[in-house]
Amino acid sequence: MTLRQDEFIALAYCRLSAPLKGYVVRRIGNPDDAEDIVQDVFESLLKPGLLISEQTVTKYAYTIAHNLVVDWMRRHACSAKAQDFFAAYAPRSVEDAECRANVNDIAAVEMKVLQKTGEKGARVYMMAVHEGISARDIASSQGMSERTVENHIFRTRKKVREALKEAL
Repeated sequence: MTLRQDEFIALAYCRLSAPLKGYVVRRIGNPDDAEDIVQDVFESLLKPGLLISEQTVTKYAYTIAHNLVVDWMRRHACSAKAQDFFAAYAPRSVEDAECRANVNDIAAVEMKVLQKTGEKGARVYMMAVHEGISARDIASSQGMSERTVENHIFRTRKKVREALKEAL
């Protein structure tokens, strides 16, 4: 009896999800994100055209998990560096009139970029940057995958940075 690819992947999921999650948690230290990464691994394995057998499924799964962990680490390293930078160099208050004017100028540039950005990208960016909502919460409230939300945030931040470089 031969199994369809989705049935084969479902059986592989039952067999490999717990060890894969352990592998990912040991590397990133975050069980919730590890669960998301493991889910992404099996979504990747479901892509049509991928030739997977009983002998190769474990290697594919761990290779995909490793690559997703590296991506996760890159994203989080960048955001941690940015948070450290702003904590060290950001003004503690905007009492100064010149500082308020600068903040208003930056906000105007940001709004111009958001008007040119697609509705979803602008909404996701505002929720993440100005409201402090996590990518996971945005994804669940907007009916998107967490990766899509992160991509919207990344692309919009890049556009805002470019516009600010031009303006300054």
